[in-house]
Amino acid sequence: MEVLKFIVVLILALIPALLWWWQIQKSSPKSKKNLLIVFVLGVFLSTGIVIGIQFLWIYYHPGTYFYREIAAAVTDFLLDQTFIGNLDINRDAFRVSAILAIMGIMVGVLEEFFKWSVLLVIDRNKFQITSINDALRYSLASALGFAFAENIIYFWRSIEAGEFGNLFAQVVLRSTLTVAGHLIFSGIAGYFYGVGKFAKPLSEHAFWKGTRYRFAGLVGISRETQFKIVSLLTGLGIAIIAHASFNALLDLDMIGINFAMIAVGILFILYLLQRRGGRLVLGLKTQQKSTMERKAEEVILELMGHWINKGKYKEVIEIGDRLLKRDPLNPVIHIFIAEAYQNIELTRATSVLKTLFTEEEYVERESLFKKKR
Repeated sequence: MEVLKFIVVLILALIPALLWWWQIQKSSPKSKKNLLIVFVLGVFLSTGIVIGIQFLWIYYHPGTYFYREIAAAVTDFLLDQTFIGNLDINRDAFRVSAILAIMGIMVGVLEEFFKWSVLLVIDRNKFQITSINDALRYSLASALGFAFAENIIYFWRSIEAGEFGNLFAQVVLRSTLTVAGHLIFSGIAGYFYGVGKFAKPLSEHAFWKGTRYRFAGLVGISRETQFKIVSLLTGLGIAIIAHASFNALLDLDMIGINFAMIAVGILFILYLLQRRGGRLVLGLKTQQKSTMERKAEEVILELMGHWINKGKYKEVIEIGDRLLKRDPLNPVIHIFIAEAYQNIELTRATSVLKTLFTEEEYVERESLFKKKR
């Protein structure tokens, strides 16, 4: 009987996992085998650590729930030991809301950190992360593995508790909303991990566009190091805040807002995947050197940064193509050209939208319609 239950749970968890897996791997140029390994690491590494922490807590605190007990303790401290307790507020309502919010934050911190840690593991082994999109896709695969394992646990609990009436609703909700949430949050963290990994060319690109790294100078670190630290913290921070907000909204039964978050998040991930800069191969090392003097190249790079800021994208592409004949593997030049093309495409799309919604266009169409009548 237990085996049959597990088979049912496994099938219920596999269906959404396979659907999302198909979406992740169909456009990936990376080895499907590598993506599958990352998926398995997400199942056992990140999920195992999070569940292990909860198990140890429950083992030493019998009958308690890991997140709720800590959240309740923090909330009581806020009410008893800080100025919040002296405010004219409904203490019971505040306690419930605060517990939900703190639980959401803890879940976001733990789950996002350990899903993100899978990238650290694979990046230090044989897996080649040669572009920002590589890091993003590996992060999506890790998140899918985590969501798959988590779904098994939740569905098993429902069957064991005999909650068959709620099982279908839970399967639908977790297979769509929750899995998509895990992918989006980890995808954002993975994207910024990739940005941080290639901090050297990207920080140099930002420098020639006018970014000044004053903090790096104050503390005695390189601008590359500052760029990397800021990128990693930004990615993790956004993922944790988004995850915490998502969980709090779910606990408050504000599912409509959750679906809106997911819709925006999916569009954002699709946007990141199609960016030209994200597809650039930046991780390959080469011994080939430029045939130009460094100072002369720096002057031209500064000019390209100035032109990008001024919107002279065609000039950037033209001078970039010329530079590549002298320095074909310079990643900063490739980034400038990719950014110029991306901005041209964005400008064209914006122009099309403006022509669709301008008042002149509307008046002209209205007058034509009246003439036909």
